[in-house]
Amino acid sequence: MQKSLTQAAIAAAEAVSQEKKTIDVEQRNDLYVLVGIGCEIILLLKFILGLLRIMLVASIYIVARLY
Repeated sequence: MQKSLTQAAIAAAEAVSQEKKTIDVEQRNDLYVLVGIGCEIILLLKFILGLLRIMLVASIYIVARLY
């Protein structure tokens, strides 16, 4: 009787542990997706800032040539 209760408790603990591992894997995959999206947004912002810098330099150059 005691052995079967112990085995049942061990089996239940293993089931909970396996469920937590599954949840951890799913959360890790979600995190990878978010990091990937974040990197793409950062690259897009860098590109936009680069274009703005080029426009600013061109504007300053044109204004300087007018004087």
